[in-house]
Amino acid sequence: MSIVDVAKLAGLSHTTVSRVINHQPGVSASTVKKVQQAMRQLGYTPPARRRGPQPRHRRNIRTGNIALLMFGTDAAPMIAPVAAAVTHYLEEHLGRHDLNLSIGQVKSDGRIPSAVANGRVDGLILHGRPPSPEVAAKLMRFPSVWIMSPRSRTGYWGDRVCPDNSAIGRIAAEYLIGRGHDRISMLEIETAHLGFRERAMAFCETAEEHNVSTELITVPDQDDSQAQGSPMRPAMINALIDRFVALEDRPSGLFVPLGQATLAVYEALRMRGIEPGGQVTVVACDNDPTLAGLNPRLATVDVRPDRIGQLAVEQLLLRMDKASPHARTQVLVEPSLVTPPVPEEPRIPASEITTSNGVRTPSFA
Repeated sequence: MSIVDVAKLAGLSHTTVSRVINHQPGVSASTVKKVQQAMRQLGYTPPARRRGPQPRHRRNIRTGNIALLMFGTDAAPMIAPVAAAVTHYLEEHLGRHDLNLSIGQVKSDGRIPSAVANGRVDGLILHGRPPSPEVAAKLMRFPSVWIMSPRSRTGYWGDRVCPDNSAIGRIAAEYLIGRGHDRISMLEIETAHLGFRERAMAFCETAEEHNVSTELITVPDQDDSQAQGSPMRPAMINALIDRFVALEDRPSGLFVPLGQATLAVYEALRMRGIEPGGQVTVVACDNDPTLAGLNPRLATVDVRPDRIGQLAVEQLLLRMDKASPHARTQVLVEPSLVTPPVPEEPRIPASEITTSNGVRTPSFA
């Protein structure tokens, strides 16, 4: 259980839950009661920080607090399930080091949480778009690790732990090629997202290496700023599938690089008379829990949020112990392919089994 689970049950933002848990001002009594009730119902206890002398390698820890700041993003399970999963593992691994996690969003006004502004944190974990230079200048004094893929090539500092997007594209292409498809395609969702661009490049390069033709399906003038936070994106998905269906030589393999869009892709294909798993093989990404409910089940590329959370904490602790202002580290987490379970053979009742001479075996049930 994590802050994200408490927020979901209480019907509040994870930022509000974080403020209640860390006893920060500005939260109503009714909100505190909701959070406490959700915590009791889930059996959630915030990780306690050990008091007393710190081990030698932990002497740089002053407050025992780490802040997760989000810029134009969210970690709500229904909006960003991967970010929510990473947040869960961040809290888990920080707790193992007796560190507390607080979560805050930095919006367009540039206001940062008071605990960060007043220096009551030992380090930062950051997610989303790069902030304004003014905000960045206030945050650069802290050891910092960004998580997940960058949204632009400039404006970032510190280290980063993120999925290996090239490996994601390669694995998806190899899966479809291995299934015998000689013409494969990928939906280009959030074209301004650098991580998705890397997936597309690797997808096409892998297909070219195997002499397989590819199609990148895109919609012109995508408004990625509006796409953020809208997991289904029905209008965009329908436009993409319209282009896919209109292809003269339609591919038989399709890669959906965003797990939470896969349900909408299934629905859009079926509305146009194309059955997933039949006329087209779909491979998804993120190993989103919602994928388990799709029929037919499909293969997906797991970006390993557990490893991202663990390695982000380890990298932050490294920077907290020994700053390195003239070097930056990027840790790429290797994804893995999760294939659908093989369906069991149907069990035939003994009363219905017939021998080669046509004699039916009697039932003793």
